[in-house]
Parts: sequence; C-alpha cells; structure tokens
Amino acid sequence: MNSIIARVAMALLIDYSSVYYVDLKTNNYHCYTTNQGYKNLKIQESGEDFFSASQRDIREVVHPDDWDKVSEILTKEKLFQKLHNDDAVSVVYRLMIDGKPIYHTMRILHDASGDEDCLFLGVLNVDKAVRTEQATRTYNEIARTLADRYATIYYVDLADDHYIEYSASHEYKDLEIPPEGSDFFNESRENSLRVIHPEDQGLLLSEFTKDNIIRQTEHRRTFQLEYRLIMNGEAHHVRLKAVRTDDGEKLIVAIDNIDAEVKRQEELKKINERNIIFSHIAESLANQYGMIYYVDTETDEYIEFTATDAYKEFNISPTGYDFFGASQRNVSMIIHAEDRERVFNALDKKTMLRQLKEKGSFTLTYRLLLAEGSSYTRMTVFWATDHKHIIMGVMNIDHEIQRENAMKKMAAESAVFSQIAESLANQYDTIYYIDMLTDHYMEFSSTDVYKSLEVQPSGDDFFAISLKNINRVIHPDDRREFQRILTKSSMIQALQGKHMILHTYRLLFGDSVRYARMSIMWANDNKHLIIGVMNVDQEVRREKEARERLNQAKAKAYVDELTGVKNKTAYTEALERIQKQVDDKTLMEFAILVCDVNGLKDVNDRLGHMEGDAYIKSASTLICNTWAHSPVYRIGGDEFTVILRGSDYRNRHKILLDMQETVRKNKESGKVVIACGMSDFDPAGDTFVSEVFERADSLMYENKAELKM
Repeated sequence: MNSIIARVAMALLIDYSSVYYVDLKTNNYHCYTTNQGYKNLKIQESGEDFFSASQRDIREVVHPDDWDKVSEILTKEKLFQKLHNDDAVSVVYRLMIDGKPIYHTMRILHDASGDEDCLFLGVLNVDKAVRTEQATRTYNEIARTLADRYATIYYVDLADDHYIEYSASHEYKDLEIPPEGSDFFNESRENSLRVIHPEDQGLLLSEFTKDNIIRQTEHRRTFQLEYRLIMNGEAHHVRLKAVRTDDGEKLIVAIDNIDAEVKRQEELKKINERNIIFSHIAESLANQYGMIYYVDTETDEYIEFTATDAYKEFNISPTGYDFFGASQRNVSMIIHAEDRERVFNALDKKTMLRQLKEKGSFTLTYRLLLAEGSSYTRMTVFWATDHKHIIMGVMNIDHEIQRENAMKKMAAESAVFSQIAESLANQYDTIYYIDMLTDHYMEFSSTDVYKSLEVQPSGDDFFAISLKNINRVIHPDDRREFQRILTKSSMIQALQGKHMILHTYRLLFGDSVRYARMSIMWANDNKHLIIGVMNVDQEVRREKEARERLNQAKAKAYVDELTGVKNKTAYTEALERIQKQVDDKTLMEFAILVCDVNGLKDVNDRLGHMEGDAYIKSASTLICNTWAHSPVYRIGGDEFTVILRGSDYRNRHKILLDMQETVRKNKESGKVVIACGMSDFDPAGDTFVSEVFERADSLMYENKAELKM
C-alpha cells in the first residue's frame, strides 16, 4: 500500500472511528481504528479477501436482525451496482459490542483515480444520535399510552435496556439520577439504594426485575408498585406504573407523586375505634355485588338477588323464564348508548356459553343509566359448581370515589355513626362485629324487633353465648344446622375463597315464627367477622306460596278434568321420557295398552251428554281398577292408554284376560264395553315408542270388531 493511501485512511479517522481500505484489483484489505471497543471484536485488521471475510464476520459481530441488510451491502456485485448510481453508499446497523447492540453507520467511497482502484469504508458509532432520534419519534406514542400526567417518565428499549428519562418535576431532577443510560434495570437498582426509603428497598429490589416486569406486562397488563422516595430529606410516597408499547418492544415506566393522596388516607384512618368498626362494616358491604343473577342454562329460568335499592328504578322482574331474551330487551332502556352493542352481544346465550367454555369466567364493564346519571358497572359471569347454572354478579365500581367522598363528609361532620346506621337500616336489622382473636363482639341494631329475644348487645364470647341462646330463640327444626354453622371453625372454613356465606333460618318470637337470613363476611382487616341479620319472613313465605301455587297448577295441568286420570299432555311427556330411555338403552321392559269405549256416541245420542260422561267415568273406573299399578291416560274423548310397568307388566296377559272377561259380562248385562289392544316393547326390533303404540292400536281395532259381532 503506498503512503498516499495510508495518509488518506488516517485522515478519514478524523470523521470515523474505523476505516477500511480495500484494493479492488486483489481484494486485499487493511483496517485502521482508534476505537478500543471495535478492536475487542477481534476482527482481522488485514487480509486477502475482504468480501469473503466480511460475510463471515457479519455473523459474528452484527446484530441478527441486521445480517441481511449488511450482507447485501458487502456483496461485491451488488455494492458496485449501488455505487454506479451514487457517489457513496451508507448503511446504519448494530454491532454487538460487549454483548450489547450499538448503532453504527458505514459509509463506502469508491476511488478509481490514477492507478488505484480501491474502496474506503468508514465506520462510525452513532448509537446516541440514533436512539435520541428514536426517542423523539416515539414521544407522541408515550403521550398516547399514558392516561395520566406523571412527574417522571422513562422510555426503555427492552432489547438492550437503553433508556431515556422525561421529567416534569424539579423535585426528581434534584435526585441527580442520570436522564439517559444503557442499563435501565441495573442502574435503577443501584439508584434505589441511594434515593429510596430503606424500608422499601427490599420490596423494589425483589419486584423491580426485568423478568418480573416483562411477565406482568404481557397482554397489555400494567405493573404497579408503591414505595417511598427520599426527597429533600423527607419520605414521599410515589406510585410506579409500567406498561409496554403496542409492539411489545419498548417499556414505558411512569412515576407519580401520590404523597398527598396517601397522607390523606392516613388522616382518615385516625378516626376513633367506633368509627373504625363502622368503616370496616361499610367497606365490607360496599365490596359485595349489588345484584346477583342465578340462571338455569337449560331452561333460561332465573332468580335475582339484590342487596341495594339502586336498581329498583328499572322495574325489572326479580324472577322469570327467559333470562337472555329479557336481558337483551332491557339493554336499550338501562345501558348507556355507547355501550349497548357490546352488552347486547355479551348477553347472547350462545356467545356467553362459548366464552365461559373458553375462559371459565369473564367480565364486562359498562355504564348503567341511573336516575342520578350514568354509573360505571362491572358484570362478572362464571359457572356455578353444577355447571348447569351460571352466576352473574353486577357491581357498581364507582364505589371507591363515593366511599372517599363519604369518608370525607363523615370526618368533616363528625357523623360517622348516624350515616352508617342509616345506610345499614335498609339492609340489616342487626349487625354483630366479632373480634376473631378474642371472640369479643358488639351488636349494632337499627330496629327494636329483636330486643324481645333478650340477646346481650355485647360480650366476651360470641360463639358460646350464641350456642347457649339457640334452644331459646331458634326453631327446633333449624337448631341442628344452626349449631353446625355457628362455630368459629365452621365459619372460617366456609369463608375460604368466598366473599360471603348466607344462611336462612326461623326465629321464635313467643308463639310466632319469623324467617331471618344471616350474612357472614370478613371485615377488610381480616381480623373481624361481620354477621348481618335480616328479616326475610315475607320474602320466604311469598316464595313458598308461589311454589305451592305453581305445583298445584302443574298438577292440575296434567289431570283429565272429567275422569281424574292423567290427560294427553301427561301422556305425551311420559312418551318423551320413555323414548329417551329407549334411546339410552336403559329401559327394556314395558307394554302399552290401548282402550276404546264402545257405544259412546249411541249413549250421547239417546240419553244425552251427561249420561255419556257417566259412561266414560265407568270405563275409566274399570280400567283403573283392572290396572291398579300402572298410570292411566285419557288421550281422546273415548280413548284411554295404559303404560304397563312393574307387576302389571309381569302379569299383563292374565290381567288382560280378566278384563276381557269382565267386558264380555258387561256386554250381556248392558254395562260399559271397552275394546283393548296390548303390545310389548321389543328391544331387538323397536326403535320408537310409537311403534309399540301402533301395534296395540291395531289390536284394539281387531278386538273392537269382535265385540260388535
């Protein structure tokens, strides 16, 4: 290499950290570099075949995502095609230096002047400039991703942990944390020992790891951590939130000062002991669902349970037979217009069952149109344990703001007791607040109804006193179950994994009995138990009366009004049940008897319909007395059927002969005459119950013809 070429290469080192000279006549090359990091790559500084050596080195020192781009540039034929159109060729790529991707630019110049035909390749570290440009382009993405305003934001590249800080607060700048760096997670851990409260350092060191944050921010979830920073010598509460960008490759970490919020909450906690007790009760009740639906997925029947009056303004029936249809019809009336389509689709039966099959449960947030305005509500749907019913809980999620406002108002007006008592009066008649460590309890009652029971309003052993009172105040039929539930161990076990357990029982008030419902739940401190007692006497009695009326109506719907035997509806349902057993091959023995009353038209024509009805009753009596152990159905004006099972089936041939003998005598004496045909179910040949009926019906007509002779 002549001295002029060497001087040119050295001159280029002013602008580049490394310079290659390539003799295009021989492809020999030499590298000049001032960059120690580049030297550490252990690339040969000179050689005989630059292009082959470059293709080999690319796989060793270039980031995998940039292999193809650099490989194409350093292919001799393609390079000269590009140089033919341009004076120089440039490419930006990442070199793997000390295990980290560092952005570099390579500029290639062709010199064919004089006797030389060579290339000069200048390589320059542009990592800081590229990353600054990337951060600038993504600043709008940060603004869109964050819903709140934060004091400090970090934008982190998860590929190499490089980060840039955006700070809107001078307080955080005073912490002297570098605004940019190349190892976000390790540098954050190092800074934590300097700026984070000693009691919170262990929490941050254990939780704020790259692996943990990546795992917790998958699927657009948010990682959140609260701790204290030492600023100006004082501890300040802050909340750290981390989310990933849509492409999943960048992490946005935002830190917000929540010191005022935390201190405000701490001040509210300084209420006296009585106020704390009521606060626990109020919070526990507020955390429960406002409304629950229990839906039979086979029949679509549903029952609604509600613990609040907030939804009564909708005038929606608490029970019904078409849950999904009724729910979709109500969407336009009670759901905010912007949410109606989502809720309507979610309340489609097929859609809901498919989601439950895929996920086991799901939630939907929407806005209800209440009298006071729209209110955010969360619907949670999951299977009951029998996988036949679904449970849908509807919860008002505006309660956190409402609770904070209520607590401020209570503290300002010093009226905690009166407000909580008013709110509980509509739900529970009596509440017991029990310390589960000492068993000490206090009773809070909004009514005088239970004073006649003479139960002590406070004491040192709730469970012992309760068991002692059982024989005096609980109905005898309910005592054993009440004793089982009302023990400390039973309650703790029953509440595992549940928000609340309910138990309905009967209280004795002198000679009268009233139904009551007991709600058992943990207070928010998980140290006290809250038991609410509610008078549900009218509710339970109405439900019982409704069930009795329903049972009576159902029984009446299946009985023939004239004869008292079962009617055609009952017969049709019986055939459906038998057909299912035939399909399942669980029923192998039965027979069908078809009976037709002879001469009914003649009796009606000669003697009138009253005598005709008496004639039918006589026929029904004869059939019932003959087949005393089988169900008898009147399926037409003069037609009866009997499904023979059990002893009637086993003795069917003898019984049929006895009946035919009776009919023969009746014919001679002018009494009721009945034609009969009987057929057995043949498991080997019969597929449908109708086949058995048709054979019996055919035999009946043969017998009818014989009786007319």
